[in-house]
Amino acid sequence: MIDKKESIAILGAGLAGLSCACRLSELGYENITILEKEPEAGGLAVSIHYKGHVSDLGPHRIHSEIPRVRNFLNDCAGNLIVTRQRNSRMMLDGGMLPYPPRFFTTVGHFGAAKMAGFLGSYIWTRLAHLISPPHEETFETVMEMAFGRALCRAIIKPYTEKTWKMKTDELSPEVAGARVSAGGLSALARRLFLREKRGMETSLNVFLYTRGGIGKLAGVLEEKLAKHGVHFLFNAEVTGLEAGRERAWRICYRREGGEIFREADLCFSTIPITDLMGYLLKWSPDERMAQSLSSLGFLAMVLVFVRVKQPHISHDTWLYFPDSELIFNRGYEAKNFDESMGPEDESIICLEITARTGDSLWRLPDEYFQKRAVDDLTCTGIVSKNEILDTHVRRITHAYPIYHRQYRRALENVYSYLMRRPALITLGRQGLFHHNNMDHSIYEGLLAAEYAVEKEDACAAWYRDAGKFRKLRIVD
Repeated sequence: MIDKKESIAILGAGLAGLSCACRLSELGYENITILEKEPEAGGLAVSIHYKGHVSDLGPHRIHSEIPRVRNFLNDCAGNLIVTRQRNSRMMLDGGMLPYPPRFFTTVGHFGAAKMAGFLGSYIWTRLAHLISPPHEETFETVMEMAFGRALCRAIIKPYTEKTWKMKTDELSPEVAGARVSAGGLSALARRLFLREKRGMETSLNVFLYTRGGIGKLAGVLEEKLAKHGVHFLFNAEVTGLEAGRERAWRICYRREGGEIFREADLCFSTIPITDLMGYLLKWSPDERMAQSLSSLGFLAMVLVFVRVKQPHISHDTWLYFPDSELIFNRGYEAKNFDESMGPEDESIICLEITARTGDSLWRLPDEYFQKRAVDDLTCTGIVSKNEILDTHVRRITHAYPIYHRQYRRALENVYSYLMRRPALITLGRQGLFHHNNMDHSIYEGLLAAEYAVEKEDACAAWYRDAGKFRKLRIVD
């Protein structure tokens, strides 16, 4: 429990950090400073502005099964929220398959014989796994059990390996729960014929969005916090964290070319947990923790925004590309989320390319990704080359935590280490190293503030309970 006069520092102005600050402010805390390395708030939930277009960093949508998050969003940005229809397709074998799938389109795409083969493989795979269970569960064994070996190898395995840049048998089975929500072939089959029950959906047909781009949400939260006296330090990149002289933590950050130090009684961190631990281990070395840290890493992304001379590229909000010959995994067209986010006679599509920071792909120059993305996009037939006006590249170093098979043990070691560091709470996708949606980050921000204020042993309780966030349901 902290006194209302004590100083609070929040590292990172993403949705987790902003919502944490909102709740602290509501509870009467005034001495709050948010440090953000970028020139604006939002983290990954920001929008770029490019030659008259607005586009998010990939497809963002608002949906939550958590009542208090819905209330929070309505209170903060209710006047900006609009309802949108979801239209998604996946390019397979040169054709486009609607997603969520429907019976006639699915049979029409694969053919009755291939569909029967998928069903037979599903039955055979389940029997085989029941008779001789695998020695160790991996993403691959879970997905084969859920969908059958044939369907898994035809679609799921190649798309997953293309996206994660690793073999499916090296991925933790938790990836299946975190990023694949279809529920298996039986659920997929039911969805071909029946409407899913409210609250039990595996994918969305409609979703909510903020007019003008998802960055508007962070904008209204920043404005609200500024009115309540929260201090923002933008272009402030954290470079160190150690025990303070007068207060709990001494934060080092780089701003305007110089190193600056700031002390705080309580620190909330939404920066990547690997970076945070690196700062702590530099201050207080621990070989065992350093070994655990080496098992945790993040997937990076190169985003190529392609501006096209036509009103709409497609009518899809999401486009998926499992084909390994295409460099991008997924595409998102901003004007299908909000028509006002671009000129009437132009559109822009964001193409996602995954990589690992430091690998040979990541080290390639922006010009390579621009040319390759244009060439591959025109190969799909979605646009022609003479319609493409230009491209823009944005890189994200920490997009998704990578769940290796042994990641959980390493993460629990890190949590145990942080339990012994009072007045420090990590949260958010990067801070807790777990897959989540925007609403989950907001939820964690609200809860983290309440833990710090209401619990005597707040930090230890937070890390003991952190596993429950992995159980939050992700709806595709």
